[in-house]
Amino acid sequence: LQAELPRISAQLPEGMQVEIAYDSTIFIKASIEAVYTSVIEAVLLVVLLGITSRLTVPMRTLSSIMRRAQEGENDARATLEGTREIVNMQQSFNTMMEVLRSREEAIADARDQALAQERVAQEARDEALEQERLAQEARDHHATLLTEVVRMLCAGVVHGDLSEFNILLAQDGPVIIDLPQAVDAAGNNHAKRMLLRDVGNLRDFFGGFAPDLLSTDYGPEIWALYEQGALTPETLL
Repeated sequence: LQAELPRISAQLPEGMQVEIAYDSTIFIKASIEAVYTSVIEAVLLVVLLGITSRLTVPMRTLSSIMRRAQEGENDARATLEGTREIVNMQQSFNTMMEVLRSREEAIADARDQALAQERVAQEARDEALEQERLAQEARDHHATLLTEVVRMLCAGVVHGDLSEFNILLAQDGPVIIDLPQAVDAAGNNHAKRMLLRDVGNLRDFFGGFAPDLLSTDYGPEIWALYEQGALTPETLL
């Protein structure tokens, strides 16, 4: 209608003019423009929400995974999603967790090795202590039995078959048994040889526990003192 007004006005008599009393197109146009504006704003809002969600959701997820890692979950890993910057952060977090796991495994291996070495060393120390205890016990028993051999010889008796099979270990120490085969030291031509053998058997048996005893040779000394009449139960060898 507005487009036809100039043509219509030209055909009217002089002094007459045409005017539009109410133009509804102005409202319609304004309404249409308002609708366009609302649609554009809605689209922009949706786009903004999408961008915001793409930024915030991965960040919230990463924050949650980091809290799990802080609580001791060593297998916590971030899923790579979001913008390049966020993906870089997730990759850095995953790399850090891998490094931490590798270091923890290395520390655990080193700890296990140290404990194993300490256990072996402790076992060696315990074994050495036990060996020394047995050695000292062997020295004590050897000394006791050597004293008994000297006492028997002072009484004119040689066992003649003394070995570990003729010794009983009582609560208060070793005891010599099987005495019926004992011989008279003064009346038996083989008494010296038997005495040396008895003393040598004691040395060899107890020397298996106390190697320092293997270098001793008390038999000849005992017999020499006996022949000289200088042997007593209190004689120091």
